[in-house]
Amino acid sequence: MASIGKVNTGGLAWDIRSSTPIVLAQADPAYQHFADTGTHVGEKLQIQVELELDAMPDLGDAVRLFENEEGRSVFALAGDRWFLQTPVGSSNPVWCAHSQRESMCVTIYCGRQLRANQDGTEILVNPVTYPLDLILTMQLLSGREGIVVHAAGVEIEGKAVVFVGKSGAGKSTLARLFAEQGLVVLSDDRVVVRKSAGEWHAYGTPWLGEAGLARDKRCSVGSVVLLRQGEEDCLRRLDASEVMRGLLPAASIPWYDRDVVAGMLQTCEVLLREVPGYELTFRPTSRVVDVVRALIEDG
Repeated sequence: MASIGKVNTGGLAWDIRSSTPIVLAQADPAYQHFADTGTHVGEKLQIQVELELDAMPDLGDAVRLFENEEGRSVFALAGDRWFLQTPVGSSNPVWCAHSQRESMCVTIYCGRQLRANQDGTEILVNPVTYPLDLILTMQLLSGREGIVVHAAGVEIEGKAVVFVGKSGAGKSTLARLFAEQGLVVLSDDRVVVRKSAGEWHAYGTPWLGEAGLARDKRCSVGSVVLLRQGEEDCLRRLDASEVMRGLLPAASIPWYDRDVVAGMLQTCEVLLREVPGYELTFRPTSRVVDVVRALIEDG
């Protein structure tokens, strides 16, 4: 198979390959800053993606683990995982992805909906975009000391502060405030946190929030901060168990898959033993930037 495209998301480097000559099109503008440049290769998990364009697999013997109203489902077969997206009211999948157990190779079967012919040139809309790349990242990080977190990541004095919170917690608001002060925002909605070479790092992702801020960059994690909006700006230290109670609802853990849940919970526990945790109560003003900066400078 020949390589037809490369992209980086959350510290994973995806090498997309096909045996059929085809042009790979990137339809989502959020990924324009995540094109693979070949730099910092050793920092990334190398994922080989093999595209199949002719037929969908037969999952007749597979066990269904999950299904939602958006036509997304997950199957287990012989220890592997299969992820399927089928439009509501249709029997023709858009894609089906096969993730092999303990392997860094993924096969994606592409439906006709992703293909087009333009002036005689076969074009394929890149399937390694949201939501499939997020789903596969969750799976590939399990057992590899990594996790996807609903969080805004901001680099301050060379350290990433990971602001954790579900929708409405203020992640995008904070990201804008820090960006206005000239600080680097790794992402305003989801970051990947992974241990590499004995150190925890946060990675930017293209899975954007309302602020639309993201950067393909990694940074050592300095602290994990739970968000709570209030009437004053206040930062207080928490013990690991308190942070865990706030982190779990914001962590992207496939609770339907018991084979991976235990390992991902352990990853969260180790992270919070080794990285300090806080709760930030804040108002949506620039003063909160000074409060957080003081934490980094004192710390």
